[in-house]
Amino acid sequence: MSLFEYWILPSCFFVGTYLLASHIFLLFDIYQPAWYKSREISPRPKVTVQLYTKVMSKTLLNFVISFIIGAVLWSLRITKKPELPSLPTALLQFITCYLFAELAFWTTHFVAHHPILYKRVHALHHAFPRPIAIVSLYCSEWEMIIVNLPLAILMPIALQMHPLLNSLWNCGLAVLIVMKHCGHHIVPKWFLDSEHHDEHHLHSKGNYGSPVLDNFFLGENREKISLSKRSIKVNL
Repeated sequence: MSLFEYWILPSCFFVGTYLLASHIFLLFDIYQPAWYKSREISPRPKVTVQLYTKVMSKTLLNFVISFIIGAVLWSLRITKKPELPSLPTALLQFITCYLFAELAFWTTHFVAHHPILYKRVHALHHAFPRPIAIVSLYCSEWEMIIVNLPLAILMPIALQMHPLLNSLWNCGLAVLIVMKHCGHHIVPKWFLDSEHHDEHHLHSKGNYGSPVLDNFFLGENREKISLSKRSIKVNL
């Protein structure tokens, strides 16, 4: 029962939220409503049956692998029954998870761009120089394990986060991942700058996740890179 509460339930919330959010954006990408088109950063690849089938089959495989690894890790860590913490403690845990996720993603993402690792670990995700929401977790199994899975599991395990809070964290994380890859200015830039990650996909360097960490570790000024207006070929 504990494994269900601590891992199976939150992981189901993550997968469900990710699929719902990414498929809502998929409908927008297919039908291109005027309000959505007006918020486009630059031209996106056309959604085809081939693209969808290829992307979703790989994404679902990554979910299965992550689910198995997560179940093993949680089964080794659970030592107590879940207790819902106070509101201040819950907020502190959310902030801790977010800060850890920012640092962990930036670090592992930066390392994945090393020439020794890039082709084996990260190149598949960069098959889309202009990403759309449905390709957010289109990546190799190694990237899913090394770069993406730690964001959802390591800090909740360390904190033994309550299943309700863990589920909320996973829902929020899924939405953030989708929004970063949607290629449109849906929310204010101060909240989430989709263009920051869009530039990274196009140039495969810099903008590794957090503008603050980019500036701190790499001394980048985040000067705007000229975004091409031409269509970009997808390398599936």
